[in-house]
Amino acid sequence: STLGGLRWKLAIMDWLLGGVGGGLFDYNRENFFFDKEQQLKREFQAQKVRVTQFGLYREDVRDLMDLTVAKMENYLIVNAF
Repeated sequence: STLGGLRWKLAIMDWLLGGVGGGLFDYNRENFFFDKEQQLKREFQAQKVRVTQFGLYREDVRDLMDLTVAKMENYLIVNAF
């Protein structure tokens, strides 16, 4: 009789813990996937910012080179006269 009662109590505990444990697992799994999605979005955004930043650097270098060429052309014109 005590063995039957023990089995019954163990079955109830297993059912309760399985339900709670399964719920916690699903909750944690959902948060894990949400966090991974946010991490990917953050990494892609950072990469996009870096690409844009280097595009601006290239534009600055291009402008400086054009400025140097324009100055040299002016010097050549002044020296020609």
